[in-house]
Parts: sequence; structure tokens; C-alpha cells
Amino acid sequence: MEFAWKYITEADETATIDIARDYMPRFAPLPPTHLYHYTTGETLIRIIESGKLWSTQIGCLNDTAEVRYAVEELHKRVRAKLENAHQPETEPLFRRLDEVLATPQLETAGLFIACFSEQKDDLSQWRAYSGGEGGYAIQFDLRRLAKSGLLAESLLFKVEYDVEKQTLFLDDIIKSAEQHFINCEGRQRAPNLDEWAREFVEFYLWRIEIFTALLKHPAFMAEKEWRFVYPFRPDDETPLCFRQRQSIMSRHLPLKLEGKLPITGIVIGPCRYPQLSRTAVADLLKKGGYDPSLCTLEISNVPYRVV
Repeated sequence: MEFAWKYITEADETATIDIARDYMPRFAPLPPTHLYHYTTGETLIRIIESGKLWSTQIGCLNDTAEVRYAVEELHKRVRAKLENAHQPETEPLFRRLDEVLATPQLETAGLFIACFSEQKDDLSQWRAYSGGEGGYAIQFDLRRLAKSGLLAESLLFKVEYDVEKQTLFLDDIIKSAEQHFINCEGRQRAPNLDEWAREFVEFYLWRIEIFTALLKHPAFMAEKEWRFVYPFRPDDETPLCFRQRQSIMSRHLPLKLEGKLPITGIVIGPCRYPQLSRTAVADLLKKGGYDPSLCTLEISNVPYRVV
């Protein structure tokens, strides 16, 4: 996304690029071999036929509370700074951050997310993401998946649940914001600190917003989630897609990754007719140009129960 900054200079932008570069390794540990994308049968068909993964605008994810978690944790630290520190030089920064973080605009955030799990056959994932009955878990080769996303400007990261690591990261975010607020060239161009704080906060949050999608409450740790994060720009030519759900109309972007999707298997979720579904999935893979002999087709070990 491009902004027409009034005070931020090219040197400021170059200096803060290192923020993202420094933080990225924290969310890219030694990966497992495979990741699993839990989805409905309808979406599985769409993925195989189109060769594209669907991403969801961050405000339209299943549980917006999980998205607000990182923002709320950052906001706590900003308020602590306002209450306990009295430094005239940085007080405008934290006052502006307090205002912005109090009402985060998830509806307009330009992040689109595609979610994966390290868990192969997990009951909670079937319930949450595959519609209960008739769902599927697409198995991907993780390394090939990550590589295929780079040219499409999609970045694959592991979600962080560890509170101590989250604390270190968020404290670094605050410290870095203070340093750049004071040292950026744009500060000298702005007429006053309040005006500088307005532009700097917008600029800085834009730089770090991708990482707010990667912190989740430790209660979700069992999901072992990874995320493709795609920063959507106003001039992006990728057409938005829409779905009417029970309570909202959600926005989605099909991610055209480099080359063929690195699908290495499909797990057929709990259902009444798993063998019929298995045969149909094999034919679907053939239609999509996949060799079923190179893709494992497995049936979930979770027993199907009529509720």
C-alpha cells in the first residue's frame, strides 16, 4: 500500500524497512514437513478447479476476538507508558497510539489471511473450519508452499502463542516506535510533535500490521496454526470475491501462487459416506491435473456422529 506522506522521508521509509526484516525470523522457525488447510467440500472443489487458495480479509475471520488480541495487548503497553512515564518528547506518540488502538478498524485493514495447521486430523479443526460433516483437510508440502507464495507477495508465518515471546516482541515494538519517532527525519519537517505523531503512528502501524495477525491467545495453542498473510493494496488488480455468511458478507482474495499448488494429500473428514467421498476426491484431483498416485487420500479417524 502506498501513502502520500507529508513528513515521512524516503530515508525514514528505508530505515523502518528493517523493522519487518528483523521481526520476520521470529515467526519462521524450522518448519514441519506438512501443513493442513481445513475447509468445506465446496471450497475444496473451488481450490482444485481454480488452482488458487482463498484468503479472507482479517476482519471477516471466524472469530474477530482472536484478531483483536494482539492489538489489545499492544494497547495495554501504550496505556502503561502514558500512566507511568512522563517524557514530553514521546508523550504525543503514546497519546495518538492510545486513540488509534482504542478503536482498531479491522473492517478496513488491508490484510488477507489463509490459515493452516500442523494438526493432521483434529476434531476441533473439523468442527470449526469444515462445516462439521463433509469437510476436508488439504495436505501441503510446507517448504514448497512457502516458496510458491513469495512471488505472489504472500508470506507464510507460524502463529506465536507463547506469552513470554509475545511480551518480548511487543516490548520491542514499543521501544522501536519510540526510537523512530524521535530519530526519523520527518520529525524535523513537521510543524509540531502532535502533527508529527498523527502521521508517524499511521506510518508505523502500517509497517508492523502484518505481525498483529500472528499473535494469538495461548488458549488456541492446540491449533498449531500457520498463516499466509497477503497485504492488499488499493491498486491491486486481484479481484475481490464475496460470500454471504449467516451474519456478514465476507471479503476474500484468491491467491495465485507460483506454479501448481503443492498438494500432497487430502484427508476426508467425518461423514456418513467416506468411501464415496474418497472416490470423488480422486476424480476431482484428476480433473485438476493432479496425479492421485502422488497424493495420499486418507479417511479421518474421528468417528462421524449425527448430532
